[in-house]
Order: sequence, then structure tokens, then C-alpha cells
Amino acid sequence: NARYYHDQIVDHDDNSTNSSGRSWSQRYYVWDKEFKGPGYPIFLILGGEGSIEPSTGIFYPFISHHLAKDFGAYVLEPEHRFYGKSQPVNTNKDNDERERLLTPKQALQDAVRLVKYYQTKLGCNSNKTDDEYCPVISVGGSYP
Repeated sequence: NARYYHDQIVDHDDNSTNSSGRSWSQRYYVWDKEFKGPGYPIFLILGGEGSIEPSTGIFYPFISHHLAKDFGAYVLEPEHRFYGKSQPVNTNKDNDERERLLTPKQALQDAVRLVKYYQTKLGCNSNKTDDEYCPVISVGGSYP
């Protein structure tokens, strides 16, 4: 089932007061059936530039059904900004921000923000030397 992260930032590079509070809802999918808890990895599937429909869900069943099981991992798959239901801004011909906001850097910053949210939610420690640190392993197409 699709989930939505409602606190994604429209422009990660804009620190002006004009942009404060500009957020959007990013669609994503998880596979949590094999997760053994803090200290186990998070597989981040970056599926590339395209929509991820609920009928598709997790792109790579090998990751969710085999690797996640072998490693006790959590699987997280965000939909790329400006594809499918993940639309950071409404566009019109007078104010089209897509050219500025549709970049690999912005998309990767979306993924980092979602991963950090999940590391906290899952109880993972941010200290890499701690036993409850959850390393992130990126897989997929295009950016990883």
C-alpha cells in the first residue's frame, strides 16, 4: 500500500524566509515484514524517474523477499518528485518552478530526508558506531 510523507521540502536549497513552511506529500512504499529492529539495515530503492503505482509497489521483489529476509532489513521506496502522485508544486504557465526543482540533487535530498525520518521512527541510532545504527543501502535504477 502506498504511504505519504507529508513533510517533504519543496526546495531543499532555498533557505530564504519566503520558502519556510513549503512542504508537499511524497508517495512511497515500505516492506517491513522482515525488519528485525534497530541495528539492521534499511534498503533504499531508488526506482528512477517515473511513477510508482500501487499495483507495482516495491519494484524489486528480490530485495523485499530475499535480501530483506537475509539481512533483517527494512525496505523503503520513495516515488521521484514530479512523477505520479508526488507533485511538490502546482504548475501553471505563469509560474512553473519545475525546471528549477526537478533535479537529481533535489530528488536525492528528498530520499535523504525520508530516510532520516524513518531512521528516527524505527528507533535507529544516528551514531554509526552504535549497535542500533541502521546502515542504508541504496539500490535501483538511475541515481544509486
